[in-house]
Amino acid sequence: MCATVVLSFTSHLVLNDLKWNNPFVTIPFQYHVQYANDPVRLARTGGRLFSFSNISLTLWGYCWPANIRFTGGFPWVYAAPSDPTIPHRFPNAKIDRIEPWTSLPASEPELFFAAVAGIALCLLAGRMRQPVYLAYRAPLLGMMAGGSITLLLGFLSERYLQDAFPWLVIASVIGVASIPRIAGAKLRRTGS
Repeated sequence: MCATVVLSFTSHLVLNDLKWNNPFVTIPFQYHVQYANDPVRLARTGGRLFSFSNISLTLWGYCWPANIRFTGGFPWVYAAPSDPTIPHRFPNAKIDRIEPWTSLPASEPELFFAAVAGIALCLLAGRMRQPVYLAYRAPLLGMMAGGSITLLLGFLSERYLQDAFPWLVIASVIGVASIPRIAGAKLRRTGS
């Protein structure tokens, strides 16, 4: 398995180096039609699709509970319109576009908070002397790593929330399935 990962990663670097003369460029924006014809957009992103400087803005955006609005018309719940002042609050972010979006706590609160509980149970399993959760730690961390790529993107959009679904579902199942175990342990301690 390690050989497969190394071979895949190496071939990715070699192909990028052959195509773009840079092994670490995945999507060269300077050749993309929308960005080549609009140097302002290219400058806004720093010429890259992914940037670690975007984490603060995207994490705030996808976790802020107020990104939702209710109306009198069907379907009654909508994504909050994007606020043009958001990029100014995060001056280091290289964000190209902010579309109307809802956050995870606003659009799916039960799933989000159950997932937070499941993550806490898996990460604190050793301290809590609950080895049953240790088996879920590696797959959960792998899914979180895959979904966290969206935090590096130069866009804030509703469509990227789906990348969080694998870890949200698995972590929330762990959190919800643990309710009887935790409640039973609490009842045994109190003698009820």
